[in-house]
Amino acid sequence: MKIIICLLLPLIMGCEQINTEKQQCKLAVDSNYAIDEKRDGITTFTCSDHQATLPISTLKIKLIKPDQIQINCSQNSGYGGEQISFKINRDLSIYDLKFEYASDNEGGKTETYKVEKFTATFNKNPFKEGIDSLQGKISITGKIKVERDSWFKPSFEEDLTYSSFIYCK
Repeated sequence: MKIIICLLLPLIMGCEQINTEKQQCKLAVDSNYAIDEKRDGITTFTCSDHQATLPISTLKIKLIKPDQIQINCSQNSGYGGEQISFKINRDLSIYDLKFEYASDNEGGKTETYKVEKFTATFNKNPFKEGIDSLQGKISITGKIKVERDSWFKPSFEEDLTYSSFIYCK
């Protein structure tokens, strides 16, 4: 009996840990928000599919159900890129957040991204006012765990700070 309890205890504690780490985020709506201009170093994801040159930054917004929107942001510079996806409920709760970044700079390492804080501000509520002229900002902070594929270079962790804009015409 003690063996069974010892085997089940870590499983139960692991499930509790996963549940307590689940983030609750809300989309902020600010009707005065507007993108003034593109800024160097900050990706602007757009709804337009008519981009013929790199970097290609696209924004896909899809109504999954009457009370659920899927947002996918994707950027490809030819040397790397990022992918951000999340869902929004009608009450503007954000969930199923995924962030991935790939680069073509240095081989022999694996990077794992942990999002600790995610904020999104849009100029309007996409459920009530649609996505035409939708603008917003996405900010992510967290940690990057870099695991080296070498005995001579130690693994390390660094801070993650990321911002991008979204824009639909």
